[in-house]
Amino acid sequence: MSKKYRVISQAAPVAGKSKLDVHKALLKMNLKPEQVQLLLLKPLVIKKGLDNQQALEYAERFSAAGLRVKVESYEVAEPPIVTSVEKQRDDLYKELLRTFANPLRPAGLEGPPQYNSAGAILAALPAPALYLLLVAFTAGLLLWYLATGHAALFSGLDLPEALATPIKLVTLVLPSLAGVVLLAFLLSPFWPRPAPQARVALEAKSHARFHHLISQVTAAMDVAAPEHIEISPSAQISVQAARGIFSTRRGDLRLVIGLSAVAGMKVDEFMAVVAQQFGRFSSPSASAASIWTESINHWLAEQTKEGGHWDERLNLWRESYNTKLVHLLIGAAKSLRMLVRKLFAGLLELNRKTTGGRLKDIGASADLYLARVVGSSRFAATRAKHKALRQGVEDIYALNHAALYQREQLLTNIPAAVAEITQSTETASAPAVETTEIESLQTAAMLNCDPAAQLLFEEFDKLCEAATLRSYHRRGISDADRLLVANQNMLADRQAILTQARVQAIAASAPSPIKEDGTVDWPGDESDRKSGEKRSTGEKNGEFA
Repeated sequence: MSKKYRVISQAAPVAGKSKLDVHKALLKMNLKPEQVQLLLLKPLVIKKGLDNQQALEYAERFSAAGLRVKVESYEVAEPPIVTSVEKQRDDLYKELLRTFANPLRPAGLEGPPQYNSAGAILAALPAPALYLLLVAFTAGLLLWYLATGHAALFSGLDLPEALATPIKLVTLVLPSLAGVVLLAFLLSPFWPRPAPQARVALEAKSHARFHHLISQVTAAMDVAAPEHIEISPSAQISVQAARGIFSTRRGDLRLVIGLSAVAGMKVDEFMAVVAQQFGRFSSPSASAASIWTESINHWLAEQTKEGGHWDERLNLWRESYNTKLVHLLIGAAKSLRMLVRKLFAGLLELNRKTTGGRLKDIGASADLYLARVVGSSRFAATRAKHKALRQGVEDIYALNHAALYQREQLLTNIPAAVAEITQSTETASAPAVETTEIESLQTAAMLNCDPAAQLLFEEFDKLCEAATLRSYHRRGISDADRLLVANQNMLADRQAILTQARVQAIAASAPSPIKEDGTVDWPGDESDRKSGEKRSTGEKNGEFA
C-alpha cells in the first residue's frame, strides 16, 4: 500500500478574513461561482491523489486566499504490475484496431463481387426435390400396395388352400413391413433426436477485446458481425449460418475458431484466414448463396454418416434380443438403412455438382481477402501453413484414437500437440508452396504482425484444454477427465502407439492373397484410406474420429 494526500476545505475563513473576502479571492483563482459557494457551504475535498509536496502547495494557495483547509493522508492499493506479455497484448490490439479501422476490400477489386443469389438457390433445389419426390413415391406405393396392389397381384393365383393363407400373410406383411421401415428411414432426418452437446463459446465478457476486434474486422468488410464465437480443438476456421437455412434472409452468422490454427499461426496469418472466411459473405448476394447452398449440403452430408441415432438403436436391439429371427429382421433393417445412406450420398453428390461452380467462385473471391491482409506474395504460403495444420490435426486425432483404445489415454491439449508436431515437420522439410494467380496481383500487405496468434487470447492454454475436454464429451466419452495425460508423455510414445495400431489393423484384416506376380496387396491400404476419410469428417466437426 502507498500513501496519498488530499486537501479538504473546512468551509470557514481563516482568522482575520470574512466570507466575503474569501469569496472574492477564490473567484480570482478562476473558480466558478457555484464551486466557491460549495467550498464555503460545507467541508469538501478540493484535490486528492497528491503526494505530500503537492498537497502542501495546494493548502498554501487556498490558505492565502483566506479559506481554512486541512491536509489528510490515506492509503491506496499499488497499481497492477503490467507484465511484458500484457503490454505486448495491449500494443498488439491497438495496432490491429488501428489497421482495421480502414476499409478491407478484396485484392485487385474495388468492392465485393455480386452473384445471382436466385440462381444459387435454384441450383441447390434438385437434390431436395428428388428426396421429397422419393418420399412421396414410397408412401404412395406403400398405400397402393396395402389398398389394392396386393389384391391385384395375388388374387388371381390358384394356390392350395393350406398354402393360401400363409402366402397371403407373407406377401402382405413382409413387403408392408419393408416399406414402413424404408419410409421411416427416409423420414429419419425429421425424427426427434437428442441435442448434441454445445461447443465451447468464447465468452464476450472474458474475451471482450477479441470480440471487439472481430466486430472491427467485419465492419471494415461491411459484413454482419457474428452473433456467436465458438472454439474447437480443430484447425478449421469457419463462418457459418447461425440458424442454418433460416439465416438466408437475416444473414446472421457464427464464427468457429479452431484453436489448433491459432496455436500454429502468426497474428497476420490468422487474421487473414478470418477475413477470408468472412469474405464468403461479403455481399448480400454472396451471403444468401453461401448460407442456402451450404446449409442444404450440410444437411445432406449429415444423413450419410454412419453411427447415427438409428444405427445405435438397431445395434442395441441386436444385443438385447439374441434370436435368429430378430437378428434376421435387424439385418434387413440395417441393409435398408445403408441403402438410405447411399441415397443421401448420391443426392449430396448431385447437389455438389449443381452448386460447386458458384461455391468455387465465392471461395475464389474470398481468397482475395486473405491476399489483401497478408499481401499477394504470402498468400500461397499462408494457405500452405493452414493446410499443414489441418493435416496435423488428422495425425493427432489418429494418435489420440489409438491411445484411447490401447492405453485408455487422451491428450490434455490437442492444439498444443498439433502445433508441436506441425512445427517439427516444417523444420524437417518445409512444405512446397504452390504458385497462384493471386501472386501476380502484387498486392501489398495490409497487416504485418509477427507475434504468435495465441497472444490474442487470455490464458490460451486453459482455453485449449477446455475445448479439448468438451470435444471428448461431445464424442460420448463421459469419463474423459480421468483419461487425460500430459501431452509430452503421449507424444514421446507416439511412434510406438501408431506402430501397435498398425499391427493390430493388419492382424484384424483378412489374409492378403498372393498375386500372379508374387506380390501381396498391403492389407492396411483400404483401412487406412477409410480411416483417413473418417478422420477428415471428424476434423470438420471439431472432433477426433
